[in-house]
Amino acid sequence: MPFGRPLLYVVLLALTVLAALSWFPLVPQASPDPSLVAAVAPARGVVRVRHDDAIFRVGPGDDYDRRTPLKAGVMLAVHGRFGAWLRADLGGGDAGWVQEKDIHWERPGTRLPTAHVRNILVRPAPNNVRETYVDIQLTRRLAFEVIEEAPDRLTIRLHPAILMMHELAQFVGDPAIRSATLEQIVPGRVDLRLRLSGLWGWRASYGASARLATDPPGHDFSKVTPEVLRIAIKWPPARRDVGGLTVVVDAGHGGDDPGATGVGGLREADANLAVALAFRDLLTARGARVVMTRETDRTVAASHDAELATRVTVGKEAGGDLFISIHHNARPVIADSRVARGTYVYYYRQQSADLARALTEPLAKAAGESDRAWVWRSFHVTRQPFMPSVLVEITFISNPDMEAAMRVPDYSKRIAEGLLRGLEAFMVERAP
Repeated sequence: MPFGRPLLYVVLLALTVLAALSWFPLVPQASPDPSLVAAVAPARGVVRVRHDDAIFRVGPGDDYDRRTPLKAGVMLAVHGRFGAWLRADLGGGDAGWVQEKDIHWERPGTRLPTAHVRNILVRPAPNNVRETYVDIQLTRRLAFEVIEEAPDRLTIRLHPAILMMHELAQFVGDPAIRSATLEQIVPGRVDLRLRLSGLWGWRASYGASARLATDPPGHDFSKVTPEVLRIAIKWPPARRDVGGLTVVVDAGHGGDDPGATGVGGLREADANLAVALAFRDLLTARGARVVMTRETDRTVAASHDAELATRVTVGKEAGGDLFISIHHNARPVIADSRVARGTYVYYYRQQSADLARALTEPLAKAAGESDRAWVWRSFHVTRQPFMPSVLVEITFISNPDMEAAMRVPDYSKRIAEGLLRGLEAFMVERAP
């Protein structure tokens, strides 16, 4: 037939176009919220982050989940605005949202410099510090994410970045990292995947390149690139008991913040502190070093805005191995709150999930609760990555029956013993 061959060409061309479209973009993107897309206003330019730990979210508002905070000096390309939030392009089809108050605009016409990933060195920290340093050479500061995929898996994601690697060196004597692999599958995103002997905590910081005394010849990268992103990975404790641990015990609320108040007038802040002090005494008797965020009825920070961050800072500066925040629960609806029961242990980081699970059962038994659960949720004190961190809601102070139980003289010691049993079980399970 006269039209057979042209028709065949048309069909082949259409199939080729469809095949090409199936490969673009390289990473499937979730369908955006239509109402959000319609409301995003145009805004273009390059911005620089003003300060460390600027909040970075998956969407424009406080209800959206957080991504790894941004460090001071990170430059981003902005491609949209939603109120006070700016949409920052991360490359590879990915984007995040930062508040305008946390950045300053570069001059109009500024282009985002290309960022290269160079050498990566993995080695034990000097001076017998029980950490492994993952030092990543960069030509400029980048947004990064530390993704806790499993108790033995950690991914460090850099974007937008181009891999211009010289080498990835792992030094002998490091017990924390079993293997490290590097890949750039998506343009603009570099992933460093680490397989660990166990994840206990991590911290991230930027700094200028500096040669350490332990660097062998040929590995002095102080003259190569201006920035190094260091991920310090904490080693698990060497012992399988609580002796020698530094445990940060946080009695929730306090001072002019009473927390919830029971029908009979018992303040949550007072009940929290009584349990925390009893827990401190038991831990100390077992040989642990205990750091209290408060030991009296007081606030911890000079201002309410800094209260939670200050509690986290206390634990970080003390070199804590574990952080346990003690609370009693309530519900916003009075009718529900008066009959509510249950023990809930909250965690956020992957490294904290096993601690939350280990504490839940013995804590619930000590409180006389049959409903018990460990729950993933984002609280300020559980988001900290430096150590396993949990927040326990022992029982409901808003329930008059449970409030009466809290007034029994041995209540605080009984709850503290439940916490200790859970912590000891966790140490046997997790420590090497």
